[in-house]
Amino acid sequence: MAQRKLVVRKYNMSDADLSRHCSLIRMFVLRDILDFMNRGVNDDSLEAFHQQRSDWDDFDQDVTMVGTIMEATENKDASEEKLRLALRTYRTMVHNKWGINHRNYRVYKFERLHHTTDDILHRLARTVRLVAPRHLADLATEGLTQDMLDNIEQLDIQFELDMDLQQNAQTEREIQTQQRIEMGNNLYKEMMRLSNIGKDLYATTNSARYRDYIIYNEPSTKKPKEEKALEPKKTSASSKKKSS
Repeated sequence: MAQRKLVVRKYNMSDADLSRHCSLIRMFVLRDILDFMNRGVNDDSLEAFHQQRSDWDDFDQDVTMVGTIMEATENKDASEEKLRLALRTYRTMVHNKWGINHRNYRVYKFERLHHTTDDILHRLARTVRLVAPRHLADLATEGLTQDMLDNIEQLDIQFELDMDLQQNAQTEREIQTQQRIEMGNNLYKEMMRLSNIGKDLYATTNSARYRDYIIYNEPSTKKPKEEKALEPKKTSASSKKKSS
C-alpha cells in the first residue's frame, strides 16, 4: 500500500495569527459586503468562512495529544517495570538451579532482559511463558509456583496492551496533526481569496481599505514589497502649471 503523502503547511504565520487575520478579514468584508457581493461573496459564504475558522479553532490542539501520549507512555513504562522485575526473579531461579551455561538457562536468552527495547522484552516474556511450564516441577525448590507463572503471563499481556495504546496515541496524534494542517491550509486559502478580492476592489480607489486586506504571510515584521498599497497618484499644482 502506498504511503500517504504528508500535508505541508502553506502559511508561515502562527496558528494564532492565522485565526486573528481571519477574524479581521471577515470584519472588513462585512463592512464592505455590498462591494463584495459583486464578486460572489455574500452573507452565507461569509458565515461559512466564520464556521470554518471556528471548527479549526475548536479542533484538538497538539498539546492535548501530547498529554495523551505522555499518559500512555507512563502506563507502558509502569507495566514494563513490573514485567522486568518478575522476569528477573524467574531468571534468578533458573540461574541458581542450573547455572548460566546450562541449556535450560540458555534457551530463554535472558540477555534480552538487559535491553531497553520494548519488543525485545516482550519476546523474552513470550519465551518464558512458553518454556517455563516445563520447568515448573524442577524449579519448585527455588520457590516457583503456578501463580508466579500466571502473573508473568498477565503482566506480559498488560505490557503488550499498553504498548499498543502508546502506539495508537502516537498514530492518532500524527493523523490529527495532518488533519489540522489540512484544515489550516484550506482556511488560509479562503482567507487569501477574500484578501485578494479586497485588494483588487480598492487598489486604485481607496488606499486605506486596500491596506486592510494586506496579509503579511511571514514570521517577521518585515513587509513584503509586493504587498505595498497602490496609492492613487496625486497631481501637484506646480506640475499643472508646467503642463499649461
